[in-house]
Amino acid sequence: MSYVNYLEPFLRERRSLVIACHDCDTIDLDQRANGVFVHTCLCSMVNLDDTSEVSLIRYFIEDLACDQVILLGHTNCRAVKDILEMGRRHAPLRRLQRVITGAWTASACCIRHNMRIRIMTEQNIIHQVRAISTLPFVEEKINMKTLQVKGLCWDEASSTFNEICRNNIVFNDIVSQG
Repeated sequence: MSYVNYLEPFLRERRSLVIACHDCDTIDLDQRANGVFVHTCLCSMVNLDDTSEVSLIRYFIEDLACDQVILLGHTNCRAVKDILEMGRRHAPLRRLQRVITGAWTASACCIRHNMRIRIMTEQNIIHQVRAISTLPFVEEKINMKTLQVKGLCWDEASSTFNEICRNNIVFNDIVSQG
């Protein structure tokens, strides 16, 4: 399934960098529109310790003049399910598990399984938005109001993307309280 059509309301003739999960077919790269650039990584997790990945983001924002960065999450993410269901332990998933379980409490075990996956996915996207927003060149453009960094999560029930955070402002009360 291609989510490109569902992204249209968030793109609105802006030059956008969309960061999506390469493992989950979140976005069909062949259908991307003009002015929309796509970077894929496992669980939409940008490795800010990797200078080449940071340089790539800088290239999109500064050289290609993207005025919006969108991080996509979705509840069908196999990597998030692997952490929750099987506790897989390869390096990127360990990092994601630390991010997600940082705000996790014992009471979370009482939450329905699909809701736990949704919360974990949203927590990951919020963390990624916050991390990217701390890059000096991103922070400068956010302060100048020439760049927005958004986190979107796919909602299976309504078949839409919901904006869960923008420039470190969290819109989802459940996750922000976690």
